[in-house]
Amino acid sequence: MAFTTYHHAVVRIFAATAFPANNSVPPGTIVSLDRQGIDVATADGCLRITQLQFPGGKIIAVKDLLNAQDKIWQVGHCFI
Repeated sequence: MAFTTYHHAVVRIFAATAFPANNSVPPGTIVSLDRQGIDVATADGCLRITQLQFPGGKIIAVKDLLNAQDKIWQVGHCFI
């Protein structure tokens, strides 16, 4: 499990997979998102987040999260 911040909320990352990629954006930036996961730039490639949890909430799959809160998740936004 890892912790990060998104839109001023602490987010726990419960499932993710790293993969190689060439990014021209700073680490922490969302480079793509779909029902498969949220792809976030890292210093060495990308991290595809597939399950996460907001404070006081249940662990949720990204596909369900995007159905419920699709407006706050956008390419170019950053995790801190």
